[in-house]
Amino acid sequence: MKGLKLFSLVAALVCALLVFDACTTCDVDCGANGSCDNGTCVCDPGYSGANCETFDECHNILCPTNSICEDGFCVCDPGYEGDSCELLIRDKYFGTYEADDLCPSAGPDASYVYTVTIETSSQGITEFLIKGFAGFDNPAINVRATVLDDDNFEIPSQSHAGVSNIVSTTIGSRNADTGVVAISYEVTLDTGVSEICELLLTPQ
Repeated sequence: MKGLKLFSLVAALVCALLVFDACTTCDVDCGANGSCDNGTCVCDPGYSGANCETFDECHNILCPTNSICEDGFCVCDPGYEGDSCELLIRDKYFGTYEADDLCPSAGPDASYVYTVTIETSSQGITEFLIKGFAGFDNPAINVRATVLDDDNFEIPSQSHAGVSNIVSTTIGSRNADTGVVAISYEVTLDTGVSEICELLLTPQ
């Protein structure tokens, strides 16, 4: 009887050791950035991956409004700029300009000269309107432009009364020192006539 009790006690101890070993043994290498729990790595804050090998470079980085963190750096949302992404890019375009529009239809060494204004658009914060574009006055047309980055924009393909299509052929730019805006565009009239013009806008 004593022998049977001793055997039962030893068996119970062996079972307990086996269960304890199964709970504490981990065949996953969690490295220096995590610990094992039931065969799975529990990663330290900022780390991820099966072996806690990947570090999130944006962990604990707080970016200002209108921005997100990418690769450890705060990047402004589209349409914004500034140290704290507090400025709308399009705002610096607003104003009245003298347009010098070099088009083949104007004749050799000649250009169309007229006035345009650049104003806000209701289509979104990356959009602005060039009102009185190309000097059309019957009717006047307001061309939509899209901000690409701090100093560049484009005119997406669009149509207006009497014009089947207007689209930029190069990326438009703004000189930060002078405020002069430059872009090349193609205009196609409803009649099918098409030409490419070089436009300079000088702030007034």
